[in-house]
Amino acid sequence: MTNIEPPSSVQGRSISFGWLVCGGALLGAVLVPTAVFGAVEVYDRLYGACSQGAEGSLACVLRQVMITAMSVPIGAVIGFVMAYRIGSRRRAAS
Repeated sequence: MTNIEPPSSVQGRSISFGWLVCGGALLGAVLVPTAVFGAVEVYDRLYGACSQGAEGSLACVLRQVMITAMSVPIGAVIGFVMAYRIGSRRRAAS
């Protein structure tokens, strides 16, 4: 019988530092706004300021959209910094 071994490029493959940082920034740009959207939704439901008729509910929706939109670049920066630190630790360890 012959031993079939996988190619060496597949065997020791790891993600590069640049892809790790870009992926972390993208992940932060998605996860942080999602959490902010949920937190603002819970806040609006608990404190009831958005149940004051059509004008009040429209203002609440617009506020929620704006807060969520403003959290996208902040989430990207947070994801970038976290991925950069993780990647630099990996690079220092190897």
